[in-house]
Amino acid sequence: MVFLLPIGNIRKAPPRKTRKGAAAVEMALVLPFLVFVLLASIDFARVIYYTIVIDNCCHNAVIFGSQTYDNQNQQWIGNQQYWQGPNSQMLSTEQAAGDVDGTNLSPALANSNITVSPGTDAYGNSVNNVTITYSFKTIAPFPGIPSTVTITRTVQVRVAPAIPK
Repeated sequence: MVFLLPIGNIRKAPPRKTRKGAAAVEMALVLPFLVFVLLASIDFARVIYYTIVIDNCCHNAVIFGSQTYDNQNQQWIGNQQYWQGPNSQMLSTEQAAGDVDGTNLSPALANSNITVSPGTDAYGNSVNNVTITYSFKTIAPFPGIPSTVTITRTVQVRVAPAIPK
């Protein structure tokens, strides 16, 4: 059903008063909150990214360190597998493998952040423990939240036997 209105009876709405500057005032009130939400979201994403990278570094380090064979770049020194870095410094295999992914972080993951400790598991098998500790700094200080967060990951893997059973 269609309703038709006569054209002669249409009344114009009274003119509205203009509100000059209302949008600028609203933006000025909302902008600090929007910036806070943006910075908080960016820092939350950065924490997640850094945690994933450190977890991968720790996993790669312990896997490479648990292998007993050596290749042309590695040698055995005192029952510890070492690798010669680009500046001729000797690194353990775990540190070298952990540093590979850690170069993407800002600041980059340092060798001093990687702790390697051999040990044995409950069955007497040799295991390799790698712990990575990294201090994450937020972009901006947030009220009630510390600006530095310590990310720590520890992984343990059984060392591959030199002679398979």
